[in-house]
Amino acid sequence: MRPPLSVIVSALALAAAAAGCGEPVPPLVAADKARFVTELIVTLPACDAFRQRLGAAALELAAIDRIYSDARSAGCIKKDI
Repeated sequence: MRPPLSVIVSALALAAAAAGCGEPVPPLVAADKARFVTELIVTLPACDAFRQRLGAAALELAAIDRIYSDARSAGCIKKDI
């Protein structure tokens, strides 16, 4: 059984209104992203190297993504996040 057309139109209108409600989110800068990823890393001695790599000056976003991926592969990302 298909929902009535009015229900579909109402749902689409509601979704469009919700999508347009808010300020555009500014892009994440590398320093903030590095700080956020650092908070995701487990506080174990074996994981300190990833934290140190994130603390390096002038990291690019791609480098932060690689560090996160390496930390995840090593089991150093908090499970409860």
